[in-house]
Amino acid sequence: MTEWFYRNGDEQEHGPIGAKALLELIHQGEVVEQTFLRKDDSQWVQAIEVNGLWEAARRPTLEYLCPQCHRVVDPPPCRCKRCDMPVTRAIERYVFHEASGRERRGILGNLLHRRATEQPDPSEPIRNELDDPKPNENWAKWVGDLLQNKNSRKSQRPPDQVAS
Repeated sequence: MTEWFYRNGDEQEHGPIGAKALLELIHQGEVVEQTFLRKDDSQWVQAIEVNGLWEAARRPTLEYLCPQCHRVVDPPPCRCKRCDMPVTRAIERYVFHEASGRERRGILGNLLHRRATEQPDPSEPIRNELDDPKPNENWAKWVGDLLQNKNSRKSQRPPDQVAS
């Protein structure tokens, strides 16, 4: 198995790490293009010079979410660390990475990621928004406005098609 070592600005050698861990460090922004890397006992080179490394780091990765609390979990079958639910089928989500360490998920993906990675307060009970008896009024208003606009567009005819 290939072992990687890296040096950042502190000139301290870190490693050995595997290829998967190296990609995670790139996604987190810990390893950047100017970081020095070496594979096994080879010479130190800048990360940008390693063939195929940045292309591999840009490939989408698959994350699994607990269907109960929407937190990131290990590949199923597993047990969610947040809600202690056994997970046999998880929600799958692809994460698209950029070279700078940022991830591109879209609006809903960013919302789910924030929710999945936030640190839970152990004293706070687990709450599922779907079980909330009182719907969010802003959400209801937004859906109502969306439906109203959709229905009003259907009922409007172009001026040349107005019945007389």
